[in-house]
Amino acid sequence: MALFPSRVALAVALATVTFATALVPSFHAAAADPVLTVRAVIPLAARDGLTVDSGLPAPDASYCAPADPSGAPPNSVLGMLTIGGGAAPTGTVVQVFFDGKAGPAERTRAAGGYRVDYAAGGATCANRVGAAIAVKVNGQIFASTARVGDAAAIPFLRLDVAVP
Repeated sequence: MALFPSRVALAVALATVTFATALVPSFHAAAADPVLTVRAVIPLAARDGLTVDSGLPAPDASYCAPADPSGAPPNSVLGMLTIGGGAAPTGTVVQVFFDGKAGPAERTRAAGGYRVDYAAGGATCANRVGAAIAVKVNGQIFASTARVGDAAAIPFLRLDVAVP
């Protein structure tokens, strides 16, 4: 498994850290002179739409990813997930399908539940408004009655899945 969860990439931000002279006596000169301020580089994780987990199945070429991942919040398909009567283990792959075409996939982050984010696409996209929504787990597809853009699926569709 990758160091960062899927769809997460590493971004670097600079943070200025000024040490108080009472806490760090050796920095008296640095604290008195603003030119000598002590700085530290702190890495932060930020979502940018990139897939880091190469072990996930790829979406169909007709799936349209959001043009601006920092724009409107995504829609989500989420719910309880059981396999063989027990909670599905952490790391189980769940993929969303639109009218039978593969969309994004995610690994479960906690046992017994899942969440996969998606965005509505244009008229030529698999994830166009009106496309039927389903999920695939362990090679089996589980259909819902919701469609992309339905009031029942915005901002999320709860679809509990019980894999035999």
